Amino acid sequence: MSNLSFAIAPTAFQAFDNEAQYEETGRAWGLFQKTPKHEFWYKTRTEKFQVTLEGYEEHDGFLSAVVAFTDGTQTCIHPSYLKEMQSPSFGKEQLELTEVTGESAGTEAKPAPVKKAPEKCTKKPAASKQLVVSIPEDKCHWQATIAGFTTVPNPFSDDEDEIVLLKDVKLLGEDVVPYGEAWCSYSKTLKKHELQEEDVLTFDAKMVKKKLTNHENRLKINNPSKIKKNEN
Repeated sequence: MSNLSFAIAPTAFQAFDNEAQYEETGRAWGLFQKTPKHEFWYKTRTEKFQVTLEGYEEHDGFLSAVVAFTDGTQTCIHPSYLKEMQSPSFGKEQLELTEVTGESAGTEAKPAPVKKAPEKCTKKPAASKQLVVSIPEDKCHWQATIAGFTTVPNPFSDDEDEIVLLKDVKLLGEDVVPYGEAWCSYSKTLKKHELQEEDVLTFDAKMVKKKLTNHENRLKINNPSKIKKNEN
């Protein structure tokens, strides 16, 4: 077999629990419809290989498919990219993906950055324009503005999850620290406040790094409590 140096080895591989989960996930990813499919094509610009779908693993809040080549080598691939590879026209047009797990067609992956330990609320975290590097470990007091609402597919069912998009997220304390954008699940607790765009909220919550599927937003607010809507 040709050199498989392009393969991105999984690090937290989760095999499917059973055939029912395999079929449900494969349909959610659009890899097959009613009749389950167990063999797929993995294509590069010059070659193609037969692979089987073995499982999945999570990268920054979104799922990557894990496939195995006939020699047993495994690699991670974005499910949408794998789906595109099944098309006879694949390769004629360049598909641009923003959520490929550390890979691009025909190139080797760069080493994953070393994660820094989380910091306490009392310490000011370092930040960049797109992503806060350090996140408080504890539950903290925040302020945020409602940027909008959306839904995202649930990879394990036909349902869609309701999401609240947040902007101007700030950590409140001795120093006000800007965190930019974040998101959270549109829970029953939040729905009680009849939220609208541009509403300003204060709340207690823990923040984590978890990328919102098909969005650049990489920070998630978990289980907000003591929610107050500023009335202006």
